Amino acid sequence: MCPFVPSKVILLFIGVLFGGAVGAGLVVSVALPWLGDGVGNFFFNPNEKAEPHPHSRALAATARGDYAAAVAEYRKISAEVPEDTMAVSEASRLCCEKLHDPEAAAALLEEALARDWLPEDAAFLSLRLADVYWTHQHDAGRAREMLLQVMNLLPGTKHAANAGHKLQELERQVAMEG
Repeated sequence: MCPFVPSKVILLFIGVLFGGAVGAGLVVSVALPWLGDGVGNFFFNPNEKAEPHPHSRALAATARGDYAAAVAEYRKISAEVPEDTMAVSEASRLCCEKLHDPEAAAALLEEALARDWLPEDAAFLSLRLADVYWTHQHDAGRAREMLLQVMNLLPGTKHAANAGHKLQELERQVAMEG
């Protein structure tokens, strides 16, 4: 008799191992990716069309270093969405910091403040205008006027507190210079 004769048990064991390996391969290569896609789609909804951010063109122009185009884009946004305070604020920031044109920034903010705003939005833009007046144009009188206006418009709010703090800082700097 031959010393090694495969028995049915050994052949069944090898068959089970082979079948398990094939089954595991199918689960890993087909079932898990399908399950992962299903879970991801449930939570993140990739079939929903993404809307571009309204500031994306202006941000892209800023990233390219084309600050004049970015300001133009922010102006366009402000005309299309009049309640967008960030478009006005960013345009004025770019005018001051990148284009070195604080007069244009002040004019932009003054023009925007001529429109109707919620009190908080008006205070935000007024604080920005006070910053342009003081930091970039060195006009303490106009900056003081804007800060007092914010303090009177929204007493007891964070905007009034910010305006009060900036007013104290302005007064301290004016006293040191004069």
